[in-house]
Amino acid sequence: MIQSTELAHPVPPPTLVDHRAFSIWGMTPRELHDAYWRGRGVQCIRPGDTGSPDRAADLYLLLDPDQLVLFDLAAILEHLAWRRARLTHISITTANTTQYSERIMLDPDGLVERIQRTYETSRRASRRLGLTMFPRVAEEWLGAEPGRAGWKQLRRSISVEHLDRLRLEGHTYEADDARQAEPFLRDLIGEWERPDQALEGIREVQEGVWAPQDFHATGGATLIGPLWIGFAGELDEATCLVGPGWLQDEPESRWEAGPHVPESTTDRPRVLLRDMVEIESGENRSRIREQRWSGVYPVAKRTLDLLVSAAALVVLSPLFLLIAILIWRQDGMPIFYRHRRQSRGGREFDCLKFRTMHNNAEQMVAELQDLNRCDGPQVYIENDPRVTPIGHRLRNYQLDELPQLWNVLKGDMSLVGPRPSPDRENQYCPTWREVRLSVRPGITGLWQLKRTREPGQDFQEWIRYDIQYVREASFWLDLSICFKTARMVLTGRKETHANE
Repeated sequence: MIQSTELAHPVPPPTLVDHRAFSIWGMTPRELHDAYWRGRGVQCIRPGDTGSPDRAADLYLLLDPDQLVLFDLAAILEHLAWRRARLTHISITTANTTQYSERIMLDPDGLVERIQRTYETSRRASRRLGLTMFPRVAEEWLGAEPGRAGWKQLRRSISVEHLDRLRLEGHTYEADDARQAEPFLRDLIGEWERPDQALEGIREVQEGVWAPQDFHATGGATLIGPLWIGFAGELDEATCLVGPGWLQDEPESRWEAGPHVPESTTDRPRVLLRDMVEIESGENRSRIREQRWSGVYPVAKRTLDLLVSAAALVVLSPLFLLIAILIWRQDGMPIFYRHRRQSRGGREFDCLKFRTMHNNAEQMVAELQDLNRCDGPQVYIENDPRVTPIGHRLRNYQLDELPQLWNVLKGDMSLVGPRPSPDRENQYCPTWREVRLSVRPGITGLWQLKRTREPGQDFQEWIRYDIQYVREASFWLDLSICFKTARMVLTGRKETHANE
């Protein structure tokens, strides 16, 4: 039940929120709505939007251009994971809610005469929206016609067995209707306990009260959350704000929020949208990722790992012996390079490779650091002097990776997955680390196939392709990666390795 109290006389009734001029932290109601879902790992997609689906998102929420929506995502996560439909149609129905407003009626002398309460029943029609885990479906919705025609077009592109339907209770609003902006904001502020999940540049000044980083209020101001305080200057001791509510930006303080801010605004305080990959993994995001890896697929994946690794170790044993002799004759012992890497859940194991570098390669890194072309924790040097002549040959054909078949057989690794990396490298991006350590690392993967080695891009590509694999992993994707890797090895395409 929503209530408000206002003076009937002489203070005029409050004006409606004008969505074209209104902003909190430089953001319109629609932008705040999209940031809310972003904080849950969900990207809002509307026909005609610029850009493309973010591969780091866990889900895509397909909406009409004017549509805002709030509902309980956690209640349907298990259903989405088990059905794995390419598109889930969701009908949002809002139960009738009774709201009232109170007006203090004053007599001619300005004394309180009575309190008048007016009741209103709110009814909203059911609205349709879509949810999908698949970027291609989201891309198709971007190019669709808004409204019913677009939904028909989307349904025609997806077979019936890959469609699902759900009916949920929730709230829908029209972004362009000024009458709905105020109830939307009150509902959003009451629902979103941690706006800093998606927004950088705000802080919780006291329990439930969020304001810009440089916000200052005198000790006498009364602030009771949930409250959002925009760029509105300082509050004095006479200020009393009780939530759920907000204090919008002053007109001269407004500017567009987003991932990047123009240089002309760098001298102002600002609020930025966090990149999807940097958003903390809340309960909903963790559950989505866990559900993706439940069911038949992990069993099939592990069965394939066992069969292929065991057979390959037997068939390739003469090749193992030949490579070992060549390494020993050229650079002595040891034959294998062992390095502590992290498997699923952060468990450490000894990752095996045929040694391709000189024994003093680690000591040479500091001397060669100026030649390093990697932008992250790895080391990649063109024509690397640390690599032995036989090591170059092994790397060109990826034969140095063959001992990892033993790691696959033991269960430390999989045939396909993110590149195995040590704890030191995983510390560079905690959120990315959590995603990639939710699965076993692989001998090969998307990064090994798609990396470009462009200067300044290597680490970003590593993050992008690891996250893409975890999001889209399937038995058929694994087979495709294995086939392309085998073709690359057989054709002798030169592969660049960052380090052992």
